[in-house]
Amino acid sequence: MSKHVLGLDLGVGSIGWCLIALDAQGDPAEILGMGSRVVPLNNATDAADFSIGKAFTANQERTARRTMRRGFARYQLRRYRLRRELEKVGMLPDAALIQLPLLELWELRERAATAGRRLTLPARGRVLCHINQKRGYRHVKSDAAAIVGDEGEKKKDSNSAYLAGIRANDEKLQDEHKTVGQYFAEQLRQSQSESPTGGISYRIKDQIFSRQRYIDEYNQIMAAQRVHYPDVLTDEFIRMLRDEVIFMQRPLKSCKHLVSLCEFEKQEKVMRVQQDDGKGGRQLVERRVKFGPKVAPKSSPLFQLCRIYEAVNNIRLTRPDGSPRDITPEERAKIVAHLQSSASLSFAALKKLLKEKALIADQLTSKSGLKGNTTRVALATALQPYPQYHHLLDMELETRMMTVQLTDEETGEVTEREVAVVTDSYVRQPLYRLWHILYSIEERDAMRRALITQLSMKEEDLDGGLLDQLYRLDFVKPGYGNKSAKFICKLLPQLQQGLGYSEACTAVGYRHSNSPTSEEIAERTLLEKIPLLQRNE
Repeated sequence: MSKHVLGLDLGVGSIGWCLIALDAQGDPAEILGMGSRVVPLNNATDAADFSIGKAFTANQERTARRTMRRGFARYQLRRYRLRRELEKVGMLPDAALIQLPLLELWELRERAATAGRRLTLPARGRVLCHINQKRGYRHVKSDAAAIVGDEGEKKKDSNSAYLAGIRANDEKLQDEHKTVGQYFAEQLRQSQSESPTGGISYRIKDQIFSRQRYIDEYNQIMAAQRVHYPDVLTDEFIRMLRDEVIFMQRPLKSCKHLVSLCEFEKQEKVMRVQQDDGKGGRQLVERRVKFGPKVAPKSSPLFQLCRIYEAVNNIRLTRPDGSPRDITPEERAKIVAHLQSSASLSFAALKKLLKEKALIADQLTSKSGLKGNTTRVALATALQPYPQYHHLLDMELETRMMTVQLTDEETGEVTEREVAVVTDSYVRQPLYRLWHILYSIEERDAMRRALITQLSMKEEDLDGGLLDQLYRLDFVKPGYGNKSAKFICKLLPQLQQGLGYSEACTAVGYRHSNSPTSEEIAERTLLEKIPLLQRNE
């Protein structure tokens, strides 16, 4: 079979290609195909960004504008529903209240949160409309970990600086025991008094507070005004405006379908599904569907333990005379125990643990060392002041025997073998349950309830600072691994026996890599012609 060469011409605004066939001497003999793809660039800035390799998509600007339109449309829907609810109870503000000057509006909001100051119902409604315009920054769980790094150091990126500024503003309000309205009203009055012309130079837009501060202000306003209007400001009305109108947050769509299937456990099946026939009807077509378990999160205690054993079994040590230095099962257990309680293990510490100072390791081990169980270490740090919860760091694995089929690659002979696998009882272990609560629950209050009901944590401990420490842990950010929990349960007992990764995969009847061998590459059948890629393929 003749060899082929694919040539690419990467230009500023296009990519050209040409596929040629070579003769027996390796010289070009025939042009099999050629073409080009134009990269759509809207302006000179896009072309400059593309030429220097900056990530760019043609739909980026359109996506940003669509996001802005959706945000504005959702605000209009909230405003419409708020005005409708206020009109039902006689709290809809008139034109005079709508056109209040800036300082008078904030002073009205200041009086609304002051106990003993009674506002009319329309004025009360104007305050609610004003709160609805700016609801504050809503923290997500990952924000708690964005300010402080893994080792507790302050991060320097712009995102963490923005979040740190919001936290500083919140702490300022708490220290002064003021609401957002009271704080801004005071700042505006001070700015007006210091101006020689009586104008206001203070910019409210530059000051960002968290949404919780606005919710606290809403609750304080309602508590101060409901004593004057108990028939209108009922508990249900206050809750409905807060949770369903003003501070209603649309839940994010689930992205579980984007998580990859496990390459070792996924299967394919031909199924008959319905689809449009292009004529307004439906037709049954056969389609190959892939299914199977999803890959496990990298922060999962099960994945962390599997990664540690893979790294330990991959250590290659030699003595100064060149003879190999094998690691005994007892030494392997010591290394794993150390990595379970430490974030890392340097090569110097490894030599000290093995009680041999003259060992030589491969470049990776000697330079970066071994990474520990970061999930367990983070939880241990948070629980360190609470010895009554140290049992939540325990995780014992139970095994059972399972029959697997092994295929000899040379002869094709299939044999059966009994191997140990981890049972699914690990999901009921304390460490896994604690991790799963922190990993799967985003809302702070829901996490607090789960820790109390499922792990019997005490409310005074959580409110005393433990909940803050646990909520700050972000186990979602590390992403996902390349193996499912189902496959790890099969692989882990083999790794615990000291087998390498490829040997452990073979022991349970799997091939550790999809990369073809040199023999398979020589025997594979190549296409005579490469099919043209469709647009957006």
